[in-house]
Amino acid sequence: MARAAASARPPVTPAGPLRPLLRLRHLPDRALASVRKVLDEDELLRSVVAAATTEELVGRASWLYLQRPAGWETALEAEVGAQREADAVAEESRSAATASRRLASVEDALRRTEADAMALRVEVAELKGRLAEERRARRAADTDAGRLRRRLADLEAVPEGGDVREERDRLAERVRQLELAAPAAPPPPPAPA
Repeated sequence: MARAAASARPPVTPAGPLRPLLRLRHLPDRALASVRKVLDEDELLRSVVAAATTEELVGRASWLYLQRPAGWETALEAEVGAQREADAVAEESRSAATASRRLASVEDALRRTEADAMALRVEVAELKGRLAEERRARRAADTDAGRLRRRLADLEAVPEGGDVREERDRLAERVRQLELAAPAAPPPPPAPA
C-alpha cells in the first residue's frame, strides 16, 4: 500500500522507516518490526491497508492486527499462541521424521558393516586355512630336503664310483628342486578387527 501511495499522482510520501523498504521486492523478516511500528503510529495507513485486505488474504492474526475489532488483542494473543503450538507440533514432527530417517540410515550402515565384517571373517578363515596348508607343505618339503641332504652326505662319504656319483648328482638336483619349489613361509595374516 505504501508503494502504491508513493507512485500515485500526486504521490503520498510514506513514513520514514518505510522508505528504504519500498525498494525491496520482498520484505525480509527483520523489516517486520519497522512495518509494525509504522502501522501502530500511522492510523490512516493502517486503516487503508486494513481496507485493502481480507482475513483469507493475510491470515487471521494479521487481519486482527489491522482491523482491530473489539477484543482484538486477546484474540490476537490466542491466535499467536495457537500458531506457536502448531509450529511446535510441526517442528516436533519434522524432528521425529528426521530422527527416524537418521536411525534408518544408521541401521542400514550397521547392517552393511556387519555383512562386511562377516565376509572379512570368512576371508580370514580361508587365508588361515591356506596358510596352514602352505606351512604343512613347507615342513614336508624341508623334511624331504633334510632326508635327501643326509643321504647325499652319506653318499659323499663313500668312495666315488659311477653309481654313487650319479645317485649323488640326482639327489643334489632333487634337493635343489625341493628348495626352489618350496615357497617361503608367508607371514601370518593380520588379526581381524
